Amino acid sequence: MDRIRGEDRRAEIFRTAQEYERRGEWNLAIAFLREALKTHPGDDGILTELALALSMTEDRKDRADAIAISEKVLSRSTNHKLRSTAMANLCFLYKAAGQYEKAVALGKTLPHI
Repeated sequence: MDRIRGEDRRAEIFRTAQEYERRGEWNLAIAFLREALKTHPGDDGILTELALALSMTEDRKDRADAIAISEKVLSRSTNHKLRSTAMANLCFLYKAAGQYEKAVALGKTLPHI
């Protein structure tokens, strides 16, 4: 029963964060996801969603944090969907940071759709 409640709570976290994101309220999504990580530390799904939200701001520190989080998820997650999301986000972030070679090299490893 606790596992089901935990899964329900995680689903609610994603719904709420994505609603903030749909409205373009990136800072609210970021704050909400950081708070969620306090009760779900190290959750790669929440970390990936946080990295996506951070990547949508114009703040260089947020984008640097997004790179670090995405690289962390990529280094340890075995979940194909999370890894693909982190990789695609990293391609965008590397390009935005002027790291074109890294973006292209990683892009070449993305799974074909």
